Amino acid sequence: MNVPQMFRVLLVEDSEVDAALAQVELSREPQFVVAHVERLEEAISELKNVHTDAVVLDLGLPDSDGVETLTKLRHDAPHVPVIVLTSTPGELCELHTAREGADGYLVKGHTVEGQLRRAVRFAVEREGANSTEERLESDSNVVNWAKKVGEIAHTLNNLLTVMIGQTEIAFNRLPEGSSVREDLSEVLIAAERATLLTGQLLQLRRA
Repeated sequence: MNVPQMFRVLLVEDSEVDAALAQVELSREPQFVVAHVERLEEAISELKNVHTDAVVLDLGLPDSDGVETLTKLRHDAPHVPVIVLTSTPGELCELHTAREGADGYLVKGHTVEGQLRRAVRFAVEREGANSTEERLESDSNVVNWAKKVGEIAHTLNNLLTVMIGQTEIAFNRLPEGSSVREDLSEVLIAAERATLLTGQLLQLRRA
């Protein structure tokens, strides 16, 4: 049985009435677990200490006001989706919040049924898709890196094979007791060790 994934939504709102309305709206989404704070300082503390999937943010709070509220929040939580829910209408304010990284902009009293839920859901799903894409890109980079290392190791192994072969020929042509023969013996030992190392690198390509 698959257990549905739950998402923690942090509501940052100092108005009791507006907070109650937003909580009722968000609670209609079964997968949302809603936490509520009234001050920006409390919100930042929550984000630092508790995993949060999305924030619904009022710009006018007791300890911060205007777009600066979003700017401060974004500074401490740059990757958490933020839906701005404000009493301030206007394209200019919406533009400023978008520039500061808001994932949505809603005006209190001007939303329709389910709009806040959908905005939060969309922001959470988009962030999840971005995280998956980044993870796949990271995995792809690891695979490409291992492949490149394997190719280099394969080339080195071929070069070492030639070096060992030619050194053995020179070694066998020299009389026993020759100081050069002793030097070539050390070269062969080092080359064999290098061959073992390239063999280990080749394992990365096969992994």
